[in-house]
Amino acid sequence: LDLSYSVKNTRRDFANGFLVAEVFSRYYPQDVQMHSYDNGISLARKLDNWKQLEKFFRRGGIPISRDMIDPVIHCKPDAAVPLLETMFQFLTNRPVPVRAAQRGQLQDEASAAAPPFARPTAANLVTNAM
Repeated sequence: LDLSYSVKNTRRDFANGFLVAEVFSRYYPQDVQMHSYDNGISLARKLDNWKQLEKFFRRGGIPISRDMIDPVIHCKPDAAVPLLETMFQFLTNRPVPVRAAQRGQLQDEASAAAPPFARPTAANLVTNAM
């Protein structure tokens, strides 16, 4: 999507709901009109934007709840991830692909659980990376 501004800090950029509204306005232009949303940083602006989005979510049957929104408003670490994953699944009707970082993390956890003699060697890691 060609958004009006690029995301540099996910904690801050998604907190006011403006980018979420912009994404949904591309899919539902009659229901989400961007002139109703303000790209401000004050708590009042954030709450107003999210209140409008919550009404839209309820009317459209979109599975985004207040429990998912509150941590995003207050810029909690990684709070935007479940929100974005839910948006992706709803808008595309596809599961969220496993990110490369998650795959690497899963492999690291598996190798950390293995005893030292069973962990992959550097040569093995290089070969698997090719």
